[in-house]
Amino acid sequence: MDISKDFVSQKLTQDTEGQSEAWFAGMNENKVLGYSLPTWGLSYWLKPNATSADKKVTTDGDWRMIQGPTSWFWGGTWAGITEKSTKKEEAADLIKYITTDPTFLKKWAEDKGDFVSSQKVVNEIKDTYEEKFLGGQNHYAAFAAMAENINAKILTKYDQTIETLYIDNCLIPYSKGEKDKKKAIQDFKDAVVNAYPDLKI
Repeated sequence: MDISKDFVSQKLTQDTEGQSEAWFAGMNENKVLGYSLPTWGLSYWLKPNATSADKKVTTDGDWRMIQGPTSWFWGGTWAGITEKSTKKEEAADLIKYITTDPTFLKKWAEDKGDFVSSQKVVNEIKDTYEEKFLGGQNHYAAFAAMAENINAKILTKYDQTIETLYIDNCLIPYSKGEKDKKKAIQDFKDAVVNAYPDLKI
């Protein structure tokens, strides 16, 4: 909270809402030092937005990846079958193929730079990978090392909602000087209790 408030007071942030048009635009303006992104953020957010709509400005090749203060992850890339599908067996076969076939996953990883969930594939390519978008950096080796420290057992069904409540009720208002720390924290706790009355805080 204090680091965030310090950044805001020194005007070291974009002061935009995450995933907004202005937030994405910063990816091609040569004004932003960095973004905190999940592994898939490289392929699905940073790369597609590195070149301006008019194609006059691009940051392609300028970015590099570093680990933040701790290893973390944010979901992943998901595939599903609609209940109304008339080809459920075929769809299931397709999903099994794109999520478990090592040949497909290796090709996907090499072509897209997307971090796949197969440890076998990751180990095959992590030592020789080069990402042109990142100036030839081998981000795959770094992702592989970080993944070792991920503990998925701590995930709960409450996490996304609680994170949003924290940002909206606590982090942003405190960072902008709209609340003192004590009130910001209490408002966050109250919001969580209101959302999940059965949780003990």
